[in-house]
Amino acid sequence: MLAGDAFYERDLAARVMRFLERGHSRGTAVLAGDCGRAYLPRDRLTPLATYDVPGLRLLEDTDIKRTTIWAPLARPR
Repeated sequence: MLAGDAFYERDLAARVMRFLERGHSRGTAVLAGDCGRAYLPRDRLTPLATYDVPGLRLLEDTDIKRTTIWAPLARPR
């Protein structure tokens, strides 16, 4: 399961995270790509890799965005 750029609004981030964690708990491989948006739940994710990717200066104020690939943390049973 892949998700990208889904943590820029509080409600959306909460819904996406519940969805990703549900898939992860059922054994699905889950990855989320995000450039560090405000509502990224870092305490519930682990970073796997970081990349510099082209951005749009008009939207992001930069030509390059540092983006991280995240995976949900294992939940204790």
